[in-house]
Amino acid sequence: MADDDLRSLGHVLATAGSDPLAGTLAALFYHLLKSPERYSRLQEEVDKLDLPAGRKVVPYSLAHELPYLNACVKETFRIHPAASFLMERVVPASGDTIDGKFVPGGTRVGCAAWAVHRQSDIFGKGVDQFIPERWLIDQNNATAQAKVALMSKSLLHFGKGRFICLGQHLALVEIYKVVPTLLRNFPFTLVHPETEWERKH
Repeated sequence: MADDDLRSLGHVLATAGSDPLAGTLAALFYHLLKSPERYSRLQEEVDKLDLPAGRKVVPYSLAHELPYLNACVKETFRIHPAASFLMERVVPASGDTIDGKFVPGGTRVGCAAWAVHRQSDIFGKGVDQFIPERWLIDQNNATAQAKVALMSKSLLHFGKGRFICLGQHLALVEIYKVVPTLLRNFPFTLVHPETEWERKH
């Protein structure tokens, strides 16, 4: 590997265990607090959980079954993908055709989750807005189910294929335990509600 590639990979490995999780949690709470009706809806869903007396930590087994929490987590992954770098692959020696154009073998190609997650033909209207409701499925509507399946398949927050994040399952367990546990035990407000979160990618 070239020195630049090693430096880039070293940076990814050093930050992969902490920064993405912290960033995802910060983004989720930021968007919920900027949208009080969504915050209240999730709070209500979490408060309805039937936990044993004295238990403060929400178990993953209950949390991952909450429809609105699932929608909020997926929408956070979509609008603030932790993997904000270009996910590169090398075209096989024989070459390949991508979007109708031939790409010679050995060429590096890639895509950014940030760009894919903002395709309105996949994710619908308001791709720059936090709208967790886009993930809620009408179980009686096959078209809606197909749309949500396509959106789920198009999420690249953990990468895809053989290069997918090895820690994805641990990250999901942490998110699904931390978010409802915090909501059940602490009230949240924004210190400066008028301030917008500046995003750069």
